[in-house]
Amino acid sequence: MKDKIFQTFDTPQRQENPSYLLEKLRQELKVKKLDGYIIPRTDFFQGEYVTPSDERLKFFTGFTGSAGFCCVLQEKASIFVDGRYRVQVKQEVSKDYEIIHWPEVTLWDWLNKNLLNGTVAYDPNLHTIKEIDELGAKITSTSIQLTQTENLIDLIWESRPDSPLGQVTEHRLNFSGETSESKCAKISQKLRESEQKFCVLTDPESISWLLNLRGQDVPRTPVVQACAIISDDGRVDLFIQPEKTYGLSKKNLRHVFEFPFSEFKNHLRTLKGKTRIDYQKTPVAVKESIDEYVFGDDPCLLPKAKKNNVEIQGTKKAHVRDATAVTEFLFWVSKQKPGTFTEIDAVTQLERLRRNLPNFRDISFDTISGSGPNGALPHYRVTHKTNRVVKNGDILLVDSGAQFLDGTTDITRSISVGSPTNEQKKFYTLVLKGMIAISKVRFPRGLAGRDIDSLARVPLWEIGHDYDHGTGHGVGVYLSVHEGPQRISRASNIVLEEGMILSNEPGFYKEGSFGIRIENLLIVKKAKKLKAFSNRDMLEFETISFAPLDRKLIIKDILTKAEIDWINQYNKSILSKVVVSKECEPWLKKETRPL
Repeated sequence: MKDKIFQTFDTPQRQENPSYLLEKLRQELKVKKLDGYIIPRTDFFQGEYVTPSDERLKFFTGFTGSAGFCCVLQEKASIFVDGRYRVQVKQEVSKDYEIIHWPEVTLWDWLNKNLLNGTVAYDPNLHTIKEIDELGAKITSTSIQLTQTENLIDLIWESRPDSPLGQVTEHRLNFSGETSESKCAKISQKLRESEQKFCVLTDPESISWLLNLRGQDVPRTPVVQACAIISDDGRVDLFIQPEKTYGLSKKNLRHVFEFPFSEFKNHLRTLKGKTRIDYQKTPVAVKESIDEYVFGDDPCLLPKAKKNNVEIQGTKKAHVRDATAVTEFLFWVSKQKPGTFTEIDAVTQLERLRRNLPNFRDISFDTISGSGPNGALPHYRVTHKTNRVVKNGDILLVDSGAQFLDGTTDITRSISVGSPTNEQKKFYTLVLKGMIAISKVRFPRGLAGRDIDSLARVPLWEIGHDYDHGTGHGVGVYLSVHEGPQRISRASNIVLEEGMILSNEPGFYKEGSFGIRIENLLIVKKAKKLKAFSNRDMLEFETISFAPLDRKLIIKDILTKAEIDWINQYNKSILSKVVVSKECEPWLKKETRPL
């Protein structure tokens, strides 16, 4: 297994001298007569994934998670993380930092407790309007002030990497299903209806979707880091580093006019007329460059989330291809003797099986391959240092995905290695019951993710357990594996609509012992009419991920007949859709036989 693969296993470098960096930052605070500074995980584009040159939180604290922030005062420093990272952060961050459970404790709560009076600064390029407004609204009634400053981390980051210059490519019509010109015409029509002259886009996912472009700026997510201004006549001004578009065919982009990225803010200052910006996603610095701004949602978000027929059919084909690799991988695991392979071996084998599939371009995120106690870390990333031999009695949790030209995949299987315990079987079956509940639910049109999230949790709630992440996230088409705005989450009020793709991934995590998660992707579609009288317009989900469940971990006696019927029908779908090697066929038939 010495083949070159996309994923690497380098150990994140814990800051050798975090006290030194804290002292350097505090010196900058003194020079500027400031009392505190906020360091976010996000970059200017406010995406989940950032380039090495924007990994300021990682550089400063050592924390590698995809969400969180730090606040440094002269006498105290804290890092704020949610439930997904509360074990991981202890391993990565020094004791110089207090770990704060966020969002249970907000930044305002912490500041109110730790700073009697003073000035806290932030970089307006890295914080959204909504974020600063909400914090500022609470701070105005105290003796704490909020102010803008240049980026103080950049001042002390001596070997900061250069910004990426990945080449941009066209996402062809046979994959996108709609021309960029057509998409822009629809967006400009919305602007005219709202009596708005311009809309400023700072989200690379929206710009990549709108212009049918894909990039290489961010690992695992083929977005183009750029900004754009779309006018009410369909014209688009694209602000991008010119090196990225060398060789790009412009024949399908005659409505797009390119400018250097460095001119973006100056261009904003010249706009005359109502200019729409997204309150939740736009950096403060962008708002302050516009004379006549109005707030409105990014008009690309919902059209991007509601896939067209070409995208849906392409995604389904991509998932069937991906299912071959995942099923062959599960077969491979079944042949390994406990104690003879590692978490890294599993990652390498799975990627090897995927990378020769048609239209494969990359993995969609670094594979989570966690055995035993490592599986209890929801976002565990295996390294050479943490790599664990998979032993008898372990649960191996493998969460992985691929980027194909026609679709993005994400699937999780929890695999029993050797002989499972009764406890492992119980929690696997309870998690499976929750996953099935989401898979088979019919629901009235107009419901949001928050309205159905609890269905996946009820089996765990009944015995006093839960999990600290959402049940599902949106997924793009050869874009981000974590796409908004659609989610299955207690926090999501976005109405679920036909064509949206979401994950379905309840879990259970016993710290220090094992983790279980089962994940398939779903497409929202119009529900089939029932024979019985019904006057409600209903929606349902179609499962598009196909790979066997672990029969050794299923306790049939605690499943209902409807749940058993669902599993048996799902197994039939696997057998009918997934093409595997002759060597794998007998195993697959055995694993998918009726319960």
